[in-house]
Amino acid sequence: MTHLIDTSVWHKASRFSGIADALRSLDDDGAVFSTCPAIIAEYCFSARSARELEMMQADLSQFYQLDKSELGDRVRTIQRALWRHGRARAAGAADTLIAAYAVTHKQAIVTCDKGFLHISTALKRGRKAERLHVLHLAESGKITEIY
Repeated sequence: MTHLIDTSVWHKASRFSGIADALRSLDDDGAVFSTCPAIIAEYCFSARSARELEMMQADLSQFYQLDKSELGDRVRTIQRALWRHGRARAAGAADTLIAAYAVTHKQAIVTCDKGFLHISTALKRGRKAERLHVLHLAESGKITEIY
């Protein structure tokens, strides 16, 4: 299975051995890691110099790149689902766009961010068949799977 790795995981993997171990375990199990323009932009936003930006972009260029520009309908579906279930502000705009990439490309999203748990729950309660598969990594390395 292909896994869309969220920015939160990349930023925490170097600080929390549990998260790094969980990523290695997924890799050992044959997971293919992917990224998308929204994650690249969010990840590289923290660069402190042009050199660091180049290094960060190179880091993410090694992963399978999802590219789909027609995500408007899916983003609106996710936002409506969150709103209907009382979670309108539970996930930010970038997370909503990232979730739309994951749903569109049938990716499991690996994250440390709880916003994706809210999106997955809201979509599951909706009438449409769209689902977001989430692997939430705790700093200890514990993985909670929501589908």
